[in-house]
Amino acid sequence: MSRAYDIRPKNAAPQIFGSPEIPESKERRLTELTLLHHYQTVTSYTVNRPDQYTKEWSIKIPRLAFKHDALLYAIYTCASLHLASLEPQEPKHAANYQKYLGLCLRLHRDDVAKLSTANADAAMMTSSILRVCTFALLQERVLEPYVPPIEWLHMNSGTGHGLAVASWRYIKDDPNSIMRGLMVNVPGLSKDSKWLRDDDLIFKESNRKDLNHLLRRTPENEVNELWNEEVQTAISTTVSYVGAVLEAIAAREDEPMVFRRLILFPTVVEKSFIILIEEQNPRALVVLAHYFALLTRFSDFWWIGQLGPREVRAIQRHLRNEWQDLMVWPMKTIEERPVISQPVPPE
Repeated sequence: MSRAYDIRPKNAAPQIFGSPEIPESKERRLTELTLLHHYQTVTSYTVNRPDQYTKEWSIKIPRLAFKHDALLYAIYTCASLHLASLEPQEPKHAANYQKYLGLCLRLHRDDVAKLSTANADAAMMTSSILRVCTFALLQERVLEPYVPPIEWLHMNSGTGHGLAVASWRYIKDDPNSIMRGLMVNVPGLSKDSKWLRDDDLIFKESNRKDLNHLLRRTPENEVNELWNEEVQTAISTTVSYVGAVLEAIAAREDEPMVFRRLILFPTVVEKSFIILIEEQNPRALVVLAHYFALLTRFSDFWWIGQLGPREVRAIQRHLRNEWQDLMVWPMKTIEERPVISQPVPPE
């Protein structure tokens, strides 16, 4: 599947394709009707396992999109990517998601710059659908030589948690807000915090009780590894978040909620951790490998696929021998493949 949004990390900004306008035509009308129909009847049911919010994805969000072009184009992009995964030999699907992703990103940028009561809900929903798209595109990126998925982390960090914080004041008292309803059960959400998250809960020390070995340092580390208070905080908080997911799995938390914890990872991690990944800090890469290993659990979802195993193996090959002991669990996990079956859309 060719890409409109080049998710491969590099110094240059990602290239966005798509003309500023799409000429009106019968072909355009039929294409957009097809994509909207596919999204409502198929794609919306594959975003997560069926739960109480399925109605929002399949009915309420498309209705909201009729008033907000960025959200509508996000729906077209997601449906096109889904069709491209189902019919990889059909070139029109790749052409469609390239076109609509470019249009969506342009309009979404404008919406985010001018947030208000009128568009905050749609902007957050657009960001959520784009997050699905970035995971789908991440599956296809070049891994040799290995460069961490920096663009993916930065994009989700900026248009995920940051947008949620900026938008919350517009939707927090709106009973008709779709995102307000979806956010109620987000793990670690604190509506009383200006950051909209309970750091004491999602980053607490006890979360990492089974992962403390990721923080242990050898005599060789003491000599060669960059280590200060900022680095320690960046690593330890991320390990705590991964540990919280492991605890949720052990406690048999509902699978949709476990999945949500994993998908929110790039929006929650500290920016200092993203900087360490950008610098290819080996300990940070080990922690990132643990996260990607957990995604293997949901590889039956088309927009996750083999993303987890691909990244884990690439990180393992990239790291020096002194870090290989810490890669045993991720490598074992992707080989065991504890896959949770993808929901089957209604006929």
